[in-house]
Amino acid sequence: MLISNNVAGHLELQLTVPAAGLRQAVSTALALVGDVGEIGKPMGVHALPQNVLKQREGIGLLPELISVPQAAELLGCTRQNVLHLIDTGKLQAIKPARDYLIVRAALSKFSTTQFADN
Repeated sequence: MLISNNVAGHLELQLTVPAAGLRQAVSTALALVGDVGEIGKPMGVHALPQNVLKQREGIGLLPELISVPQAAELLGCTRQNVLHLIDTGKLQAIKPARDYLIVRAALSKFSTTQFADN
């Protein structure tokens, strides 16, 4: 059993229960958890077969993605400077649709002072 806070700050309980199917697993989990006193009743149940859970192990959360204007503000430069960094391959970005998205952590290799004259 694993107890932690999830990304929304809610208490999360991960447990494995023997069951013939997902319906039985959910019923058993709800019966085991029940009303958790001061914490309250469960907000939801997420049931996965063991093989799917094992496939998901090690998959982390997506990194924080920011827009070009947000990157420009953080770097203290213009939007055009950020687009130039992307075009020249100095800043990695993805373009899932019309606009680029940048992993916020990728900005750490750039100094805000290098754009001071903009």
